[in-house]
Amino acid sequence: MNKRIAYFSFVCILLSSFIACGDDPLTVTIPENSSEAESSSSVESSSDSSSSKKEEPSEKSSSSAKSSSSSEKAQSSSNSLASSSSVSSSSSKNVVENYPDAEVRVSGTYDCSKYSCVTTEFLNQNILEAKEYGEVLDPRDGKVYKTVQIASHVWMAQNLNYETEESYCYKGEDEYCAKYGRLYKWSDAVDSAECDYGTFCSLSTNVQGVCPNGWHLPSEEEWKKLFEFIGTYGSTTNIMWAGKKLKSRTGWQGDGNGADDYGFSAYPTGYKVSVSGKSAMEGTNMYAWTATEYAKDGAKYVKMSHNLDEVGVYQSKEALLSVRCLKNSRSASGEWAILPKFQSDYGEVITSKDDYLNPDVYYDSIVDPRDGQVYKTAKIDSMVWMAQNLNYADSAKTPSLLGQSWCYNDDDSYCKVGGRLYTWAAAIDSVKLATRENNPLTCGLGEHCKFNDEKVQGLCPDDWHLPSEREWYSIMMKLGTQTGAGAALKAQHGWRARNGSDDFGFSFLPVGGRFSSRDGSYPDNFNYAGEEAFFWASTSYDDERAYRMNVTYSGDIAHLGYYPKYFGHPIRCVKN
Repeated sequence: MNKRIAYFSFVCILLSSFIACGDDPLTVTIPENSSEAESSSSVESSSDSSSSKKEEPSEKSSSSAKSSSSSEKAQSSSNSLASSSSVSSSSSKNVVENYPDAEVRVSGTYDCSKYSCVTTEFLNQNILEAKEYGEVLDPRDGKVYKTVQIASHVWMAQNLNYETEESYCYKGEDEYCAKYGRLYKWSDAVDSAECDYGTFCSLSTNVQGVCPNGWHLPSEEEWKKLFEFIGTYGSTTNIMWAGKKLKSRTGWQGDGNGADDYGFSAYPTGYKVSVSGKSAMEGTNMYAWTATEYAKDGAKYVKMSHNLDEVGVYQSKEALLSVRCLKNSRSASGEWAILPKFQSDYGEVITSKDDYLNPDVYYDSIVDPRDGQVYKTAKIDSMVWMAQNLNYADSAKTPSLLGQSWCYNDDDSYCKVGGRLYTWAAAIDSVKLATRENNPLTCGLGEHCKFNDEKVQGLCPDDWHLPSEREWYSIMMKLGTQTGAGAALKAQHGWRARNGSDDFGFSFLPVGGRFSSRDGSYPDNFNYAGEEAFFWASTSYDDERAYRMNVTYSGDIAHLGYYPKYFGHPIRCVKN
């Protein structure tokens, strides 16, 4: 099949996802098709392969994907990227579309009475109803697929259903193609007849294969990265979690349905043993090709099963399997694009805290006269808040800071973006409280002190103070109670999943924290960057604990609770 070579210019839209935009649009005539509905999926994988033996998809494994366990739900976070489309209908039952490449657009862009929308049967219905999937039109045949962003990658959330000469429907029946997508030989999936069974061909990276322009057949490594991301929680890796979190919530036999936390919605499409062979494993297994060749008789594919929560990587060239397409990244080399995140999947840190602000919000700003640092501010009703985390560190002028504040991972670049992490005693400036002339107070670890209605300046600049538990609570109530306040407070990007709407410009960042134990039962550690935002309140709960605000990537809840005063958390200041 001939492929049009396209040159891409990349644009970062809305959720900081990189979208390939063509310089030279194609004009294609697309037959009007009745709506089939829509679907979506996205996955990361990791596996070790050790066998050179040809293996059938149903049984033999040459590798078991190494994945790590992931906190609850994630990126339902809108994978939708806005763009515009020019569509005009004609009386000849054709739709003429000026379309550069298969761009991701906002869910609902395409009218399913004019295009063939892929069935949404297996999608995460909560994400679907919230219109948090993106969607993409394949201009070759007018089919519309839902998409999902996981980490910095955009995946089709549904299996490809583009017809090629040697692609097949499960059991040879069209209804299965409409339900599951088509099954492809590996040579068809990579769009090269020379790569058929019995022939080893050396493919370049970023194999477009049967995918639309601007998309490619994911490599084994790209699947592995997906599995690792999905299966990671903190510093823990657990292969048993990735499959559960990627599988659809319906369609799997027995108790095999998944949680589909990210909207990837992997469904059990089965496979075809060979071109002339039978179809098998519908309802029990999902198989999808990678672009990675193993031997002349084997190419890598991934597998998920109804009776396992782990994922596996195997090899074969005889079977016919499904295809999930992955959006081309910004990098010409095919490496994962680095988006503006506090901490990317591999530890890179950006250096501008302003990248996380809501571009639609007007911000004022203040200069901290102690060190000259500038902070944007946001206003809700009569309260003015810092819209960025404090990064004050002068322990000579402020002795409370001595040994009581840190940059995440002890890396200064994190402080430039996410501010410093402070113990509660440092946050309230316990030394200043204990030595002041009027009403000195002994506060901090081991001391429970009540400020009543006093505004505690703490580490904040003059005329600003550390918010109390009541002030944090009032913000949550303003934004719709604890249940939905998290979505309105979180920044629009930078979160591992489920970015926020940032309605008022608070732009909470998931900068994580520093954790330790008083008895030494576990070592001091930095954790939860990309996943959690914590903020101290000035309110003490008891000798050992103080209140903090917490927002997580796995949901929209904002939580106020009390935690050990020796933990290290960021600070937001409020104007007096």
